[in-house]
Amino acid sequence: MRLAAIWSLLLLLAVSLGCGSAGLSSSSSTQAANPSSVSVTLQPVQPASPVQVVATATSPSPIVQWQLAVDSTVVLKQASSAPQLTDSVPLTAGQHQITATASNSTGKTGSASVAVTIGTAGASATSLSVSLKPIPSVSPATVTATAQGPNSLTGWAVYLDSNLVYKQNTSANTITQSIPMSSGQHEIIARAWDTSGAYATASATADITTSNTTASSGGLIPNPPSSAKTWNDVEEMKGWSDCGACAGNPSGTGPVGKYWFKQGVTSPSLDGNSMETYIGGWVPWADNVFGFHFGPQNWANHILYTVHFLWNAPKTTSADGSYVVQAAEFDSFFFSNGFKYMFGTQCDYAGGYWGIWNGPENKWQNTSVKCNKFPPNQWHTVTWYGERDQNQKKVHFVALAVDGHQSKIDRWMDAVGSGSNDDSGIQFQQDSDRYGSPWNAWVDQISLTVW
Repeated sequence: MRLAAIWSLLLLLAVSLGCGSAGLSSSSSTQAANPSSVSVTLQPVQPASPVQVVATATSPSPIVQWQLAVDSTVVLKQASSAPQLTDSVPLTAGQHQITATASNSTGKTGSASVAVTIGTAGASATSLSVSLKPIPSVSPATVTATAQGPNSLTGWAVYLDSNLVYKQNTSANTITQSIPMSSGQHEIIARAWDTSGAYATASATADITTSNTTASSGGLIPNPPSSAKTWNDVEEMKGWSDCGACAGNPSGTGPVGKYWFKQGVTSPSLDGNSMETYIGGWVPWADNVFGFHFGPQNWANHILYTVHFLWNAPKTTSADGSYVVQAAEFDSFFFSNGFKYMFGTQCDYAGGYWGIWNGPENKWQNTSVKCNKFPPNQWHTVTWYGERDQNQKKVHFVALAVDGHQSKIDRWMDAVGSGSNDDSGIQFQQDSDRYGSPWNAWVDQISLTVW
């Protein structure tokens, strides 16, 4: 078992944290989808007029009508019980959006859209066509989009109700991403860019009937009050510090590999400005820790820490076939009036469960919440909510949200005495495996809220 530490280049704080073992598994279940829901998918279309449109609908209730629109103008409307619509549509030069809508016998509708650019006669094809697979009615929902065109792709973006929820610079023609959504209807938009600068968009309606995503106002994680203090995009701020030896041992003598961090990274990134971190050097069980300090916040007793996280590696699996990530740690803390209130947490890849830091016993303590061992090259969102009791000198791990799915933790720990100056902050830590395998992480859109 390894330990990690909170430190500061200015304050020289030493805190023990690290990677630990896992506990018992947990189970989950989903409910059946709404029997009246309709899901529609459009196949990619070729950028040549007339375009061949092929749309498919799935619904437990019979399909009774199809409608086809080009640039919001209905060009076809027919009563039909067929689950598939095929039609040839003439288009003028320029960019167009084609939308297919199916209705079932209960009155429910579903739609999907695809964008296509028709070139002028004799012009070289530079267009893209993007399509979306049917989106399931259970959240988090899997969004799969495919692009077709003559040029290599440069990136993808996915929007949920006009809000960016996924962005990746990649040449992959197909992306698959898990998107948390609340119950009800949502518009999903997938957009791809290619090397010519062209882009294409596909849209679809998701009708979520079963959601594991709980709204903050009524869930385990509350909406902060108006009096709360928030720092956004912390990864872009100046003042980050790093440490290797102090990450693996409270005495500062832990295994030290190669490590570094770099700010202002444009890719991979959600907003064009992420922070990249690295651990390597083939030193077994080496760790690193990167931290940011916000100064004393003795007035606050609630803390909400959110980080968007992605990792990758030259070789993502080690010699034993497991991911090279041993653990990823996401920590926040208060130092107040001689006590350390440490909200230390980790996704333990080795065991597969989320752990929380037991300060008095100086060790990791398992929760019943499974950590799904985030695969490489995928963005995920981690949010931890905690509170403290300064009278009783207690730390309360309240809840965890991963990609919008909230889990109850409700575990109390004693705070521990500390001779450090009053302070507050966050940290992110990489733990390497028994081979010391190298891996990179990217963090983006980090926020901390206290009240």
